[in-house]
Amino acid sequence: MKTHPSLFAAALIVLAVLACQPPGIPDESADSPEAADGGEDSKEDPWHCGEENLHCVGPLGIGECVDGECQGRLTFCRLASGTCSEICANEGAVCAPNDCEGATAYLWDYPTQEEADGICSAAIKEAATPWAIGCDDELSGLGKTANCCCLW
Repeated sequence: MKTHPSLFAAALIVLAVLACQPPGIPDESADSPEAADGGEDSKEDPWHCGEENLHCVGPLGIGECVDGECQGRLTFCRLASGTCSEICANEGAVCAPNDCEGATAYLWDYPTQEEADGICSAAIKEAATPWAIGCDDELSGLGKTANCCCLW
């Protein structure tokens, strides 16, 4: 069976990034049980949220339903240019600072724009760098491709 060279190269890049990636925001979802006591921030089914049965899960599997309302979820892959406020506004949403598992944006920085776009589109969360930045912070220089955390 033949392997496509660019697919093989992309796989090697992902493995290299995973091995060398700086520590980002810790994934606390595995350690923290959902609010079983029905407390103030009672989490609900993010696939069927509230009375309107909203789908809260976006790219990278990020999204929560709390008290019947969707929390921040990510945009689809965009050129890392401008700010998350601008990217969210272009999608009819508002930026949700640090509301996507502790990050405002997830960025991919690879040698070419094509590689960054491809890895982002493949939704390889481990290959992204989460950034806890302000909604009006410039994305240029942080990566080539970005997902921003927004509220719709």
